[in-house]
Amino acid sequence: MILAKGLSSTRLVSMMSASLLIGAMFLSMGVLAAPATQPSSALCGTAVVTNLVLSSDLVCAGSGITLAADGITIALNGHSITGPSRGPPLVGIRVVGRAGVSIEGPGTVTNFRTGIVIAGSHDVTVTRVSVMGNGLSGFLDGDGIRVLSSTGVTIEKCDVRNNGNDGIQIVASTGVVLKKNDVSGSLGGINLAAVGNQIEKNTITANACGVKGSTAGNELKKNQFAANVADFCA
Repeated sequence: MILAKGLSSTRLVSMMSASLLIGAMFLSMGVLAAPATQPSSALCGTAVVTNLVLSSDLVCAGSGITLAADGITIALNGHSITGPSRGPPLVGIRVVGRAGVSIEGPGTVTNFRTGIVIAGSHDVTVTRVSVMGNGLSGFLDGDGIRVLSSTGVTIEKCDVRNNGNDGIQIVASTGVVLKKNDVSGSLGGINLAAVGNQIEKNTITANACGVKGSTAGNELKKNQFAANVADFCA
């Protein structure tokens, strides 16, 4: 090795070690890290026909995304899908006439008329998704999650919070399982207009009505209620 005049090998090694240490410090502080992914609108309004893993937040001027093929999975991958307003009839994630599809968190769906709509479908799972701040109380469909005319739907470990009308509404559906969800801050936490469903181990808090509608024909067990104006109401 050829050293600059007056620079010893010991001093050169010390300088190189110091440079590496400083670089590591900057990296740990994020100075040299890759920039954060910027929000996108590219997928807004699209019909998804294959498995999808979000790589950025979606900020939509209209509806979010539609699952348009059977057997596919949407992984939010820690990202959010945000709509333009809680008033217009827009949906964050739509599943209509599908089978064997999944929506996986963690991730958030917010600021739509309805966060997630599942209609005319079967064998659908929604897990670990935060569905919050959707809908207004004046709209019957202003819900966090709305399940309509479907079978075999499982909604598990979701945070369904501060939605305008109902947190989760089940209409004319059977074989729906709501399990280990946190449902809070809505007019109706869980609205039952259906029979043959299972409501188990959910935490239902701070709603005007914890469980709305008739519980006859549905199985409710080990749910926890707190700070609702009424835990059950018609």
